[in-house]
Amino acid sequence: MRVRVRILMVMVVLLVAGLAIATTASDLKVLTIAIPTEPVNLVPQQYSEATAVSIIFHVCNGPLKYDEHYNIVPDLAEWVKVSEDGLTWTIKLKEGIKFHDGTPLTAEAVKYVVDMVTGDNPPIRSSCVGRPELKSARIISDYVVEIKTKHPLGPFREMLTGEAWRLNSPAAIEKYGWDEANRHPVGTGPYRFVEWRSGEYIMLERNPDYFGKQPYYDRLVWKFVPEAATRIAMLENGEVDVIRDIPGLEVPRLQSNPDITVKAAEPNRVMYIAINCQRPFLNDQRVRQALNYAVDKDAIINGILRGIGKKSLSPLVSTKWGYVPAGEYPYDPDRARQLLAEAGVPPGFKVKLWVPSGRYYQDKTVGEAVANYLRAVGLDVDFQVFEWGTYLGMIRKPVEEAQHDLYMLGWNDVTSDLALTPILDSRQWPMIGTNRGYYKDAAVDALLDAGRRCVNEEDRKQIYARVQKIVWEDAPWIFLYEQTPLFAYRKGITGIYLNSTDGLILLNARPE
Repeated sequence: MRVRVRILMVMVVLLVAGLAIATTASDLKVLTIAIPTEPVNLVPQQYSEATAVSIIFHVCNGPLKYDEHYNIVPDLAEWVKVSEDGLTWTIKLKEGIKFHDGTPLTAEAVKYVVDMVTGDNPPIRSSCVGRPELKSARIISDYVVEIKTKHPLGPFREMLTGEAWRLNSPAAIEKYGWDEANRHPVGTGPYRFVEWRSGEYIMLERNPDYFGKQPYYDRLVWKFVPEAATRIAMLENGEVDVIRDIPGLEVPRLQSNPDITVKAAEPNRVMYIAINCQRPFLNDQRVRQALNYAVDKDAIINGILRGIGKKSLSPLVSTKWGYVPAGEYPYDPDRARQLLAEAGVPPGFKVKLWVPSGRYYQDKTVGEAVANYLRAVGLDVDFQVFEWGTYLGMIRKPVEEAQHDLYMLGWNDVTSDLALTPILDSRQWPMIGTNRGYYKDAAVDALLDAGRRCVNEEDRKQIYARVQKIVWEDAPWIFLYEQTPLFAYRKGITGIYLNSTDGLILLNARPE
């Protein structure tokens, strides 16, 4: 009899526990987002594509951040001060903050980032953290660190707001090693990383120990859904709550759906076809200009993009501080043919044009149009489409191993310097940086140096204006358009927006 009673008691306990688990799971407030591509790298100092920005933003914090009015305010730092000579930056961190692995946030985490990019053979060489201007970091106390620069670094305060300066746990990087740390971000943010299932999703859960305002949703699930039609169907049937990158053709239908809200953000990246400037014939400015005259950007914007975009007039996006219209390449196929002939390009000259599939709005279709325009002026275009992760690896090669002639990419960053230097400075060729078109111009390099070292904003603006004009004339890209990003979400949700680096920000998302 006693045995039966015990069995019944155990069954009751298990039933109650099961009900508690089920209730807990059903009570979770989950926001599900469908995005077109899977991130490649989630270490803040190593990410090279905007797909990772959204995840990093929710998991990691930086010393400074932008508020909703784009004012720079403290985040992990209590304050940041710079010396009169502009060579010493002192950061005082807030006390009592912990990384998601339980290790305390101290000055060591800031020094760790500086150490990553300084020295003779650092693991990180990108300019996004401040290299090559950073010299060293010294710990003053547990929560105070002093950063020395080789020269005054005018945009450094803005850099400290960017994704590349968001802090990852040094202990986690040491635990996983660089090859694995990119799949295990460990920050101090409002959400902690839980799981990355390749080809399916990334899951984040709310951090109950977050030092700032707690977000509403307990869990964020980022699903990888390459096909736009599938993302739209998932939104319509309630399978997901938010989607990115809507084709313009679908906007009227979605806008007519009373259960869905469609939003357009300000243009936040320039779209371009980078040219391998070290290839025969493509290393001739006349040829690169010809490629620009050959492409009808207005037809692409009005036809393929359905008006959702703005023709590029500079290598900077027009919403970026320091932007100036640098010129225009009107559609003129006769001028393109003339320049190709002057440069001695033989009829039927073969070029490879590579584009990703599903990373950018209508990327494949735009790429096909560009290929056809180039064929119309006499080039033999080998057009190829690749999955995003594969694509990034194929264009990130040392110049002697590069197989690409032309490739599509979009770009922007938190400062004008970072929107120009990583992709135009000749010292940022792979495998150091992201100048994957191997562009090289001594005047541009010198001006970018001057811009970083200039502390007067008006003077710096004039320097960047000169960079834009030189680059426009030199045409290392086929300048296409500024992308106007579209996203949509289920009615009844508020507080969703895109930041200036194309991150989908959900910290203030909640039901209306």
